[in-house]
Parts: sequence; structure tokens; C-alpha cells
Amino acid sequence: MMSHASEKGGGQQASTGVGGDSMGVSTTSLTEPSESESKVNQKLMVKEHFVYTDPEGTLYHFVVEGSGFSDASRVPPESGMGTITWIAWKGDFILFGDGEGQLSVWDLKNKTQRTMASRRGWIKKIRFAPGRGNMKFFILYIDGFDIWDLKDGKAELLSSMKSPRDVAKVVDDDWTGSDRPVLATAEGCVQVFDLTLKSCSCNIEDREFPDEVANPYVLSPKGSLMMKYHLQNQPWNQEYSPNLEGLREEEQNLQTTLNRQIDLLDSDILDYLPHCRFGVAERCVMLAKLFGDESDFLFWTVALYYLRAVKWSPKSQGEKDLLLGPEKDKFVPPTPSYKETNDLVMLDSPDEGEGSEQGAWSLLDLPLERYFDTICDNDSFKVSVSLDRVALHDSKRVTYEHTKKCAENYIMLRETDPAVQLLLETEPENDTYYTDCLRACLVASIRSSGVSQSTINLVATNLIANGKIKGMDACRYLQTYGAWDQAVWLAKATLTEADCCEVMKRWVDHLCGTQVNQKSKALLVMLSLGQFSKFLEMLYGMRQFNRAACFTAALEKFGLLDQSPDNVSLVEAVYLEYARLLANLGLRAPAEFYCQKAGDKGRQFKEEVRILFT
Repeated sequence: MMSHASEKGGGQQASTGVGGDSMGVSTTSLTEPSESESKVNQKLMVKEHFVYTDPEGTLYHFVVEGSGFSDASRVPPESGMGTITWIAWKGDFILFGDGEGQLSVWDLKNKTQRTMASRRGWIKKIRFAPGRGNMKFFILYIDGFDIWDLKDGKAELLSSMKSPRDVAKVVDDDWTGSDRPVLATAEGCVQVFDLTLKSCSCNIEDREFPDEVANPYVLSPKGSLMMKYHLQNQPWNQEYSPNLEGLREEEQNLQTTLNRQIDLLDSDILDYLPHCRFGVAERCVMLAKLFGDESDFLFWTVALYYLRAVKWSPKSQGEKDLLLGPEKDKFVPPTPSYKETNDLVMLDSPDEGEGSEQGAWSLLDLPLERYFDTICDNDSFKVSVSLDRVALHDSKRVTYEHTKKCAENYIMLRETDPAVQLLLETEPENDTYYTDCLRACLVASIRSSGVSQSTINLVATNLIANGKIKGMDACRYLQTYGAWDQAVWLAKATLTEADCCEVMKRWVDHLCGTQVNQKSKALLVMLSLGQFSKFLEMLYGMRQFNRAACFTAALEKFGLLDQSPDNVSLVEAVYLEYARLLANLGLRAPAEFYCQKAGDKGRQFKEEVRILFT
């Protein structure tokens, strides 16, 4: 059944077509009754026209006003028409197309009907062009596309196109304007034509730009990966070189194309890549931006932050108090001889030199952005994420339940002043007024007396014994009952580093489970814990060999690579698989270099690489 509904006489186009029985989409028209315009709350009547056909071709027309039918009519099927495949209605005209290529035009105003044969087979779609009074329409067939115009109730052919002779197979079409049909083809292109179907937009491959631009997306997938891996890290070269060399003879054209793309990169970027302050990790962040790789950018941004954080983390409270002390205690990456060490420090003023407090702070990395959420370190999560969110909720609160939630969050974050203020805002008429006043007194006493802490601990112990929980126990209960997000929030906002780490590890196991399967997020969580060996093992298990090899190089750069026997075996396995990946891409020199670092199996594979490239 074909169906269609439209506003009668409204000049609006609507069309639909479905094989088999179906109901149509209705549009409405609003008509005001003839009453005084000065009346307030004037009632509007809704009027709808609904048209559909059954499998035999019988046409049904219903007029719906308000909640009932005001008119209904039935038109017998036309002689010679096959199964209706599409209906289009605009203004006073309804078009019918059938599976045999016949087009029927109904003039509702003059009550006339004309049928014509297109001789193109099954009509897949009919659509009127937009615009009041514009009666042009297209017809989509299996083998092409026509544009027609209705003049005085007669359909006149304006232009025609066949596929795949004139254009690739047309999958769908529509109008972008009153005189601009647009076609979607089977080759994945969207092309905009004029009414003559003679000129159209072309594919990007056919474009010749006045000036060449650096764009890795115009390269083949293999070429794009070769360019990226080559620029990320070059330990096999004595000096970092942007130009790619050493490909097979049959790949010399690809090598020329890649070098041309590299030369088109910004000169400042090319000059900085060999001298990145933090080595391969920072270089990977820059290349992720150049390649538009969001996943890689998030990964290396988090990796670089925590590599620097772990390297610079104070070992004791004394060191934490001396954080702004002599800069010799901070990690300063090795720099070329022609650069001074203080070039690593981004100073707001040239007068601020090495040894100043501002200089020491600027060596530390800025906190991760808020959208990293639970991946942020605990201090940043509490200050930049949780407190800001609670403050935002506080500014938007309306109900008592909302206020209560904000007060509880402030208490969990140990922000006693705003918590006390919110608790004291409870109205006397509220049933919890007396309880909230006592809570406010209790919260206020927490910060004023050491005796209160002992009392609180004693009460907390009794509450736990009677089924009431807090802290680490609360996180365990939340995780047990599937409230993982709440457990993580509570852990990062209230627990110590060690207890929080335990909660986060359980979360990683949950994310890696088959039912959840969010291993990419689990990777970042494990990275935020500073568990680099376990993190490297996860990368290897997920077959992310490029990231694993570059991250291992970054660990070596920062002096954080674990030299235990188990970890050495893992690193060799990573290098071996990365060597296989590079050899498959055709990069011989880097493949042989990583073979040398992959132990006995690597030396065996090096012989295979030599034979492969001979």
C-alpha cells in the first residue's frame, strides 16, 4: 500500500514511497474559525489530508479535522496502471509512479487525469523541487534519472541521464535548491547538477588546486602510515631527517609523493620535530594533530602528561614542600648544545630566569583538560572537575533535593563552608529542618577540633558495623552493585592515593570485561595510575604495536623503563612485532633496527627481512 498526506492547496511538497502496505506521513494546516480576532485563546482547527493506495491500486482520500473524519472518498484503480511504487503531492497535482515505468498526473483543481509511459522501467522515486509555484520534479529509475516540468497539467521532459553510462549508479537523489538536483552515487560521491544535467560538481581527485597543500588524507592508507611512522621516531638514524629514503625500486613513486607531502608541512614544525623537548611522546602529539587522529591525540596527550608527572613526582612530603626549590631536582630533558636549558621554560617575563619560583612552576605540565574527567590526576579532578561541577549545580539548584545533593557533594569534597551554608538554608517548614541544622553543626565542628575527629572515627566504625558504610567500603559496595562511575568519583575525590589506585584497578578489570569491552578507556585509566609495565602489556595484548614501541622509547627517554627480566621480555616482544609491521610496510632500515633490539627471535627475523628486500 502506498500512502501520502499533505496540506491541500498549501503549495507544500511531500512525497513517500514504500513497497507493500504502509501508512503515510501527514502534514497539517491550521485554519482559524471566523470569530473576532480580539478573542483571547482562540481555538484553532487542525485539518489534514491523507492519501494512500492499497495493493490493487485503489486510492483512498481522507480529510481529518480535529479528532474526527470530515470527509472520505475512494477512487477505483486506473486501467493500465501497475503496482504503485511512489506518490508525490504538491499544490493541485498528485503524481503516481508504478513498477512498469508509467507516470500518472492527477489535476485536483480541474479534475483531470493523464497517464504516460516513461519506458524506463520501475519508478523508484519522485520528488518535486522546492519553491512556491515551482512544479519541476525528478524521477529516479534503476538505470538513470529524469527531470520533468508540469505545465498546464502536462508533464514535459527537460533532461535525462542514464547510469552507468553518463554517471555512476545512482543510489539516491534530492534537491539542494529550486534548480539544483543532487545525486548520491554507488562510488561514494555526492554530485550537484544543473537542470540540464550537463554540468556538475566533480570528485576531489579531479580537482587541481592552485597551490599544493599538505594533507595526509590524499595519500593511500599505506603511504599515510609510512609517513606517520617515519616522522614519529628515528632511532636508526644518527640525526633525525624528515625525508624518507630506502624504499624499493617499485615504490620510488610513492617515496617521491611522501617526500613532497613532508616538504609541504609548515617549516616551523619541520624545524621543531628533531628537537622536541620531550622526545618521541611530544612528537607523537604533534603528528596526531597534523594527521587529524583524535584517538592518537588523546592517547599521547595523557601519556606525555603522566610521563612528566611520574618523573617529577616528589618522593616525600619534604620534597613536596620544596617543590619550588632548586631546579636541579626537577627533570629537564637533554637539549642540543646550541640551545640553553632555560629555553625549556616558558617565562611570562624575560626577567624571570632559572631558579625563580615562576621558572620552576613552568617546568611542570599544565593539568589535563576537564573533558578527560576521571583520567585527570586526583588533585586536578577535585579542583577543576568536581568542585566546578558542584558549583555549577549549586548555581542552578531549585528544589530541596537538589540542594541536599549539592551539600552532600561539598561534604565529600571537604568543602565545609558552602556545605554548612546550604544545610542552614533549609526552610523551617521542611521535615528535615531539625536534622539539617544538626548536620550543619557537625560539619562545622570537623575543622575546629581534633577531638571531633576521634568522635567521628568512632561513630563511623559503629555505622560500618551496623551496615552503614563510608570511604573505601563505600567504593567497594558501589562497584559490587555496578555503580562504577559513582565509585570512581568517590575514590578520586576522597580517598588516599593507594586506596584510590585499588579502586581504579578494579575499574580497569571491569572495562576490559567482555560485557563492557571498553579497552581503549581502560588503557588511559591504567596510564593515569602510572602502572607503565602493565600498561605496556595491555598495548601489546591489543596489538597496538606502534603505540607500544613509541611508548617504550618515551619511557627510555624519561628514564622510567623497568629493567626487570619479565619487562625486558615484553619489550623484546613489542619490538619484534613492530619490526614485522614496518617490514610489511616496506620500511627496511627501521625494521632491521628493531630486529636488533628484539633478542634472538629478532635476529632470526632480520635475516628474513634481508632476504625479503634483496
